[in-house]
Amino acid sequence: MIKVIGKQGVLLTDQEFRCYEFAKKLRRRALVRKIFAVHRILWPELLDSIQWSSSRWRYALQILLLVGFWPLLAIWGLAVYLTGLLMSPLKFIQTGMVPENLRAPGEKTLTGIYNAFIPMLELEQSDYVECINGWVAILFGESVALDKNLSIYLLDVSSERRDIDPRTGAVAEGLRSNLSVAREYLSRDLGHYLSSGRSHQSSAKQSS
Repeated sequence: MIKVIGKQGVLLTDQEFRCYEFAKKLRRRALVRKIFAVHRILWPELLDSIQWSSSRWRYALQILLLVGFWPLLAIWGLAVYLTGLLMSPLKFIQTGMVPENLRAPGEKTLTGIYNAFIPMLELEQSDYVECINGWVAILFGESVALDKNLSIYLLDVSSERRDIDPRTGAVAEGLRSNLSVAREYLSRDLGHYLSSGRSHQSSAKQSS
């Protein structure tokens, strides 16, 4: 089934449209999360990237510097939070609109979907993996998504590149390059979703 969206008449398959709607849903959820993230006033997002030293005296020095700059950081955090709060209504409206530069995926693969939708949706990185995993389930089926998803591929890529925290076993955050590499590997292994959909339909007919 083909859907036509936007003034420019973008043609999307039912699967592509569901992927687009799923990404918009995650975008709205991220906006709501930011509205209630009042703690960011006292702890701005830029502080999340601090690499704490394992040395006691260096760690103590980091704490002292943080306390010393805390008033300025709090003012910065308040300014960022209020700006985001004021912009929230407009951003919510934008999630319901079809971007003028939206184009149908040229390549019928996971990478093609990503290139077509992600740049316009400004998806939060925290929702990035969930979005890709959801797309795999929509395009290739839930059973395929159990074995082939970005979470698994990201762990493999990060392990090879030594980007896993040896203490917690968690993948280091902010590694966009790892996400990109893992996504490309995943897209390559999954192949084209239209041919996958036809194979699912033919197997279903044979079983019936």
